[in-house]
Amino acid sequence: EIFNPILTTMTNLVDSEEIVQVKNVTFDIVLNTSTPISFPVSFTYVHASQSYELSVIIDFAKPREYIYRRVSEEISKDILRNYASLRKRQAIEFTDKYTEFSATCVFISNIESYIQQISVSLNESLQQLLTSQYIVSSNRVNDTKLISNEQKNLSSISMLLDSYLYFTNDKDSSITKVVNTLQANSFPQWQTNMELVHRNGSNVAGLACGSFTDCLQSAFDSITSFIEDTTLQQARHLEQKLKAIKEDYFGIGYNHNYTFDEAQTILSQFMQIVADLKELEYWCSEPPQIIEQPPAEVNISIGDTLELSCKAFSSLPVQYHWMRDSVLLSSASNKLSVKNIQISEDGNYFCFVTSDAGIATSLSTIVNIYYQPILNLSLAKSVETYEGNDNGVTLVCDAHSWPPLGWKWFYRAAHTANWNEIAGIDSNILFIENPKLSDEGWYT
Repeated sequence: EIFNPILTTMTNLVDSEEIVQVKNVTFDIVLNTSTPISFPVSFTYVHASQSYELSVIIDFAKPREYIYRRVSEEISKDILRNYASLRKRQAIEFTDKYTEFSATCVFISNIESYIQQISVSLNESLQQLLTSQYIVSSNRVNDTKLISNEQKNLSSISMLLDSYLYFTNDKDSSITKVVNTLQANSFPQWQTNMELVHRNGSNVAGLACGSFTDCLQSAFDSITSFIEDTTLQQARHLEQKLKAIKEDYFGIGYNHNYTFDEAQTILSQFMQIVADLKELEYWCSEPPQIIEQPPAEVNISIGDTLELSCKAFSSLPVQYHWMRDSVLLSSASNKLSVKNIQISEDGNYFCFVTSDAGIATSLSTIVNIYYQPILNLSLAKSVETYEGNDNGVTLVCDAHSWPPLGWKWFYRAAHTANWNEIAGIDSNILFIENPKLSDEGWYT
């Protein structure tokens, strides 16, 4: 009879569409001189087509409503324990997800570094071209003061100029032709040099590539993939920008008609997209950080509303979850509200916050439910004994409350007399040793 309401209670505690059925309740006790009030009870219940057994120590001196909630919550916790392997896999998934984000962030940064190296090489070759053109235009090809390690091609430029002069005997025209030839050949020469650098095999952020154009494509395809995998809406704009420069970007590797300035502009556009991707703080995001913790302890009266909150910082969208001990609660915001709180709802409350980059857990709040004393065991209506009884007389009552109870005993000799406190007793048990006739009366 006591356990009949438990199934009804379970439907409010277990967040599942599966029915929890308590199939069997058994207990095994030995009766001696008194009836035990606390002993283990075994339950067999069915959940999600699986049968489970659970043993719960029950204090039958507690109110029935308390027993219902106690058993129901223990079954609820046991269901969660049976899902422990699933929760462990989910925790691993969070860890793997964070590892994936960290690795991807490093990968994107390495691609950014590779493109910056190409940009530096472009700029160095452009400066070399401008210097060579200046030397020719200023008619200072044979000026030994200008010859340096950066101008190793001056001898070939001098030979080129001499050849033009040989056929035209027009110095100004020859200089113009040399300048134009340098302009036309410098970028293709840079492309050739880049292919030579990559000829023996290279890599972009650890991805092997066999040529300069192959490495350019690896970088482009990787960034495209990361943008496509980014769930933030802002990434769609980057996706469009990347598609718009795709053909021009690949031309850096094979289009001989480019100038250094044109190639640098295209490369800058690509680097800006990579920088914008990092600035979205998606792949390079950290897991959420709890910036406002719930209180360490809350004392609340039974029937009142419990209000808790926590707050997390994250560059990504987050989801909030709340738990009481090992029980997942229904709240999905950073605020938890438990109305008409009951005795069985005390415990440790905490929130955990999840994002695509990981998980953060708040400090726990100890919630104490204050309630007035509830009588478990009343005094017997009457007790008969005899004067001088060697066994004495024992009077027992019991109750529970929070904060913990204090005890006082009172006595009156007649029904109409005033109550008088019995000094020195701070227990729920009153023992009268060798009772006398003067001990007869009313006790409470």
